Amino acid sequence: MPQLDFSIIFTQIFWLCILFSFFYFILVFYLLPNFLVSLKLRKFILEENSVKLSSVSSSIFENKNLFKKNINSQLESLYVNFESIDSTLKNSQNFSYNNIDSKLIKSTSQVILFCDSIIFKNICFYPKVFTVLK
Repeated sequence: MPQLDFSIIFTQIFWLCILFSFFYFILVFYLLPNFLVSLKLRKFILEENSVKLSSVSSSIFENKNLFKKNINSQLESLYVNFESIDSTLKNSQNFSYNNIDSKLIKSTSQVILFCDSIIFKNICFYPKVFTVLK
């Protein structure tokens, strides 16, 4: 077999060592440093993105809480205004509520408070004559 011939085995070992060392130096001194730089850059970018994300999410959370607080204060002031209007109606005109009137006034005030036209469309307005007949 020619591969085991003693006259050429030393040259094959020599070229094997040369090529192995060549590939080793290319790998160690060129490819691996570039690969490590790429990994470090990825890690840095991920850390920076997480810091930015946390700051943005905290600001969004603060803005959301501020918005909720403002909306609640506005709704509370509307509620107080409607309560004052309701109390003046009761006191000035001796306004008596019966069951249907109270439901109608409450539903209408809810529509006005929350600006929901769907609820308002679902309210059936009947004259009292028809409610008595039922």
